[in-house]
Amino acid sequence: MTTISVRVPDEQAMAVKALALAEDVSASEVARTAIGEYIDRRRGEREAQRRRRHTGERNWAAFDLIVKSAQRTEPTRYTL
Repeated sequence: MTTISVRVPDEQAMAVKALALAEDVSASEVARTAIGEYIDRRRGEREAQRRRRHTGERNWAAFDLIVKSAQRTEPTRYTL
């Protein structure tokens, strides 16, 4: 395991200590959990962005096909 030193505002340091005391774990454990959850969330966000981009590309490809198809057909005329 590697040691990382970070500076946090006093308010966050007090919150970490309070959580550690309430959950009967070390402040390091609270920090490890928070960092792990942050990393997991960011990975999930990146994957979601990748999926959105991929889906968006598919949607635009489908849109292009529809537009090209519509351009080849006679417009529908409606009489009122």
